[in-house]
Amino acid sequence: MKELLRMVAEPKAFVMTVNAGAIPAEHWTQDAAVGGGRVIGEACHFIDLLRFLAGVPIREHSVIRLDSATRDSVSLQLQFTDGSIGTVHYQPMGTNLSPRNGWKCSVQGGFCNWITSES
Repeated sequence: MKELLRMVAEPKAFVMTVNAGAIPAEHWTQDAAVGGGRVIGEACHFIDLLRFLAGVPIREHSVIRLDSATRDSVSLQLQFTDGSIGTVHYQPMGTNLSPRNGWKCSVQGGFCNWITSES
């Protein structure tokens, strides 16, 4: 996939959806002082994946959180130095009936799509 994207000179638009599965609020990963929270501990890997696929550094970012007890359901918006954009929807409140993870990259005149149903 990286090789295909490297051939596209224009900015790209990435959307990553993560159906992370719920973890109780009292679990150590939810403790910001101990586990760092799920955005630091897990969602950061999906940010890194989009940065790798874009092939350039992130220029700006923003975070919108779902109002919940654990505050671990987020939408992260990224802008890359080449004008590309990316969004990571990290959602632990999903169901096993929907795909676990997936991403889509849109470019001028085309797109690529990847979805996994593995849990």
